[in-house]
Amino acid sequence: LSRWGAKVFLCEGRAEAMSVVSQNKPDLIITDQQLADGANGIELVGELSKMFGLDLPVIVMSGDTTEKGVRQAAASGFLVLNKPVKPAKLRMVLNQFCD
Repeated sequence: LSRWGAKVFLCEGRAEAMSVVSQNKPDLIITDQQLADGANGIELVGELSKMFGLDLPVIVMSGDTTEKGVRQAAASGFLVLNKPVKPAKLRMVLNQFCD
């Protein structure tokens, strides 16, 4: 993403994301459905939106094929990309958000 000209803040979990967003207003959030610290990316975006008044595009990347995971992703209203995501697909999606 940085090679494409984006300023990227990489966060491995909930606490780090809260800290980064409190100091930087993102234009877009790309999150995994299941974060490294065990947090849920979809729920985290909801928390960030409420705490910081964010209303911005969200892309959820998911490898979760369980019935519950698929339902949650679909119900989120966010764009969901199933892993693995090819760079060309991600770039196409980002271009749609950035135009």
